[in-house]
Amino acid sequence: ALLDLGSNSCFMDQEFALKPNIHLKKLPFPTPVTVINGDCIAFGDILEESEAVSVVLGDMACVINFNMIHSTEHSVILGTFFRAS
Repeated sequence: ALLDLGSNSCFMDQEFALKPNIHLKKLPFPTPVTVINGDCIAFGDILEESEAVSVVLGDMACVINFNMIHSTEHSVILGTFFRAS
């Protein structure tokens, strides 16, 4: 997993989500992903999100709905949305 403190969302590679059989749901409309300068990310708009997934890192735990992306570099990207519960 990549911890991206500059991101306000969490992302998961769509193919990775199939391995643990995470259920996906379509979003009501495509959501663009932009970087700090306003440019869109190359993998395109977010079309689906995951069901609620429990994530535990050390003594931190959270339930997250991941935005589905196509990423060859990182299976999971945790943004600042990840908070201890």
